Amino acid sequence: TNNDNDNTTTGIIVVSGTKVIIQCGYLGVARNCIIRGGITHFKLEGEGETAFIGLIFERSEFASIIATGKNSSSVTFKHCTWRQHMGETTLFIGPEDSVNTTTDLLSNNNTIDLLLSTNSGNNAMTVFVDDCVFQNNEVAFSTIFNLGGNLNVVETLITNNTESRWGIIAGFGGASVGLSWSCFTGNSASSRGIIFLDRKSSLSFNGNTFGADNTVF
Repeated sequence: TNNDNDNTTTGIIVVSGTKVIIQCGYLGVARNCIIRGGITHFKLEGEGETAFIGLIFERSEFASIIATGKNSSSVTFKHCTWRQHMGETTLFIGPEDSVNTTTDLLSNNNTIDLLLSTNSGNNAMTVFVDDCVFQNNEVAFSTIFNLGGNLNVVETLITNNTESRWGIIAGFGGASVGLSWSCFTGNSASSRGIIFLDRKSSLSFNGNTFGADNTVF
């Protein structure tokens, strides 16, 4: 259960399978299973159901997770923590093949800007975030960036994050965002606010979610 993996030189781990579970130990508790560094930690492709349980993700340079599987696919993050990321986002949800290779990430300083100009979204996968923590991330766009996917955030703490554009959670291109029993505290966002949805996107539900000491600059 003690796996401190420095991913600085090993590249992106691609996950593609019908049913894949990546878990910290037998109990899936986020204690010593740390994935650190590199451009991206995991990229989800293809069709299937994936689950990450009890992992700690640190210090990615672009995005910790690139969720670009088929729109019929889903991924669940349970008891996971994201911290100290300084790239464009921590969790990117987008249409299949919208981010293809490491070269795509390295050749553009503003990969998400490029994606917004070339993808209409509305056909990305479903992502469940359950009992997780996003803390102390300083990203260029949004802590969670959803381009056309279905995002459901439940019992999750989002605290002390800073972004430069589009809010702590952003939805574009027909994205759906659902919030339940979650807390936003001590976050700083630009003029777009803490949560930003474009006119094509929607808040599918918002129950028992609250915030405190968040600022917009």
